[in-house]
Amino acid sequence: MIIGLTDKPVIRRDGKIRCGTGPKTGGFKNSPHFLLRDAEQLIPVLGAEPTEIFFTFHSDNPSEVAKIDLRWYSQTKLLCQSMHNTTDKTKPIGQWAVYRGQNEVPGMTQEPYLGLARTRKRQCDYKGCAQYQTGDCGEHLFLNIMIPQYSMGSIFTLDSVSILAVVNALGLFEKAGTQHGGKFSGEIYRMFKKEVESEFFDTNAGKDVKRKQLVVQFAQVNYQDYITRFGNKISPENMHALEALRARGHVGNRSIYSLASDLSRQQEPLALVDHSFEEDLEALPSPEQVSAPLTPLGGGDDKAIKDRGNHPALAALFVELSTLAKVDNSELNRYNVAKTVNSVENLATYLKAKIAEHKKRLALKEGPVVSPHSHTPAHVTGTALPAGSVQSARPAGQSQPAGLAQAKPQPAAGPAQSVVSKPTGAPVVVPAGTPIPGAAQKVASIVSPLF
Repeated sequence: MIIGLTDKPVIRRDGKIRCGTGPKTGGFKNSPHFLLRDAEQLIPVLGAEPTEIFFTFHSDNPSEVAKIDLRWYSQTKLLCQSMHNTTDKTKPIGQWAVYRGQNEVPGMTQEPYLGLARTRKRQCDYKGCAQYQTGDCGEHLFLNIMIPQYSMGSIFTLDSVSILAVVNALGLFEKAGTQHGGKFSGEIYRMFKKEVESEFFDTNAGKDVKRKQLVVQFAQVNYQDYITRFGNKISPENMHALEALRARGHVGNRSIYSLASDLSRQQEPLALVDHSFEEDLEALPSPEQVSAPLTPLGGGDDKAIKDRGNHPALAALFVELSTLAKVDNSELNRYNVAKTVNSVENLATYLKAKIAEHKKRLALKEGPVVSPHSHTPAHVTGTALPAGSVQSARPAGQSQPAGLAQAKPQPAAGPAQSVVSKPTGAPVVVPAGTPIPGAAQKVASIVSPLF
């Protein structure tokens, strides 16, 4: 562990998407489209001069999704950067900046910034700073995004120096967090440029003037509309990763951006739950608890989902999977699996992966396999046994296999005791009323999950 390095997420971007040219070209200049010179791998997907980009976030924590600070650049390097409320040991340091220049500037001290070599602490006055007032310093946005059409395993960073882009990004967090209970990841967003009229102070004229400029805008996108437009451009692996990210519950620190939970996003799909089908049904919210119907994660109405689950090309896969998972190949079970994906092709990919997973489990599994619909032995449920009783690992009503001797009760000695037979048949004596240790874990390991 290295405090300050390994105790926080480290995001290595795969490329940078720019909104314009930088200071090396004689100052920041806007562009009518997004620039991909530092993310050329996106050109085959987005085109050479994209004017809109559809994306999602990898995290529900705004601090991991966006970094916003004040920066002052020369033509060759970053001179000054705000570090407001950075923690020094245990306490936030307040409104300070790290200064990397050599010349004396207002607010600068001779103390290195938190021990960093060739830096000095500087009091940051934000809009009261001389460099901010001359336009040398300004707001800077780094937004970390994932583009499903390219890869769900790559992070790209949008780089913008516009305060309007910063405000628009914060507005997106506010709206998306309100709608989805603080969950950003897995939702689809669109960024584009729009010409707006803004007001600024003209130092030459000595007054406020208005001008039109292109500003980065953000908007939420209906997921089904996105899939209709781009679904055939997303690989099955990336589609499965996107839908898993959408199905994942809210992960991250609750913040000012998060309000009430959205049950339709908090509910895990039944196909991924590792316990019995009856328990899944009991866990579903009742109609009285939900103000609006649950939105199918895979998209489409009931008929479309049923058609996917009953597609003739998938019949053999469903039969094989239900046999391996030891569950009924019912229309309801097929429906619950089909609603987590958006196409027959992706459903086939998912079923094949689950079949391979179950075959691997069966190859490695030891001990008896108990179906979710069969009697669960007391010795794996933690249920206390009557004193002097013997509990076998077989469901009720099954006869003793040939060649196996019946376990016999042990005589009571001292306090009341119970005799529990291991799966091997060897008896173990435990005090009466004592739950069997590790029972819950044992059940999870031997009960076949629903698909």
